[in-house]
Amino acid sequence: MVNPNKITKQRFDLEVYKWEKYHKKELKSIISYEILKRKEITKNIISNNFSKKSINILEIGCGTGDNLFEIVKSNKLWKGKGVDISSGMIDFCKKKYFKEKKLEFQELNIDKCKLNQKFDVIFLLGVIGYLKSNEKSFLNIMHMLKPKGMLIFTFGNKSSIFRKFRQFYLKWPTFPILGSILNKFRTLITKRKPVVYKKENHSFKPIKEKTLLKQLPKELVSITEFNIVFSSGILGPLSIFSNKILEKIFLKRDPLKLAMTKLIILKKMSKQNE
Repeated sequence: MVNPNKITKQRFDLEVYKWEKYHKKELKSIISYEILKRKEITKNIISNNFSKKSINILEIGCGTGDNLFEIVKSNKLWKGKGVDISSGMIDFCKKKYFKEKKLEFQELNIDKCKLNQKFDVIFLLGVIGYLKSNEKSFLNIMHMLKPKGMLIFTFGNKSSIFRKFRQFYLKWPTFPILGSILNKFRTLITKRKPVVYKKENHSFKPIKEKTLLKQLPKELVSITEFNIVFSSGILGPLSIFSNKILEKIFLKRDPLKLAMTKLIILKKMSKQNE
């Protein structure tokens, strides 16, 4: 049986510098736009709720550390810790941010382990979908989240029309005739060669929102959600333009279920309120 933890670790150990480029301010793909957008929303939510408070922030799946660094540096009262299943990512973070006294990094598989620390805010951006067990991971997260603490995460919406199209377009290079036609069209639009689909590199699994919410501990109460990605990326930079238009319309409400990626904000109820 395929172990998603092993696949994820192997993949991101090899893709450290690739993801470092995605965090640059140059928006050349829908991936780089999503990274920027979810970071901005997360930063604003934390600032709106904790701007005058001394808090500890945990990022699970911190990758190259850019999200955590930019969020923590925006407020002198905040400290941050980043964990990731990829030892390559953690080694990169420790070397890049070794001068940052408000940051620390540690290798951790949230599916299996937890820290003996408590945090005011925990966020996971682009992590749900790679986990072996959402239920076990959320239980570990709950152990580390303080009462009245905030949990922020994104997930790939399986119900999305555009998500289903993306799954198709990732596979189309494998289709003999149709794949060739579509690849030529995409190369003409984006001026890039199409990505070759490899099943072993795609361990990410989208999930329906109703299913995911059932997997959350009862102590977590929903605050709000944002719909942030509506484009499959087929049109390259043009995908960003179309995404911004749809985002303005459906950011807070998406009755047509178009959003590929959703961002959820929840609060942990204190024992007194349970």
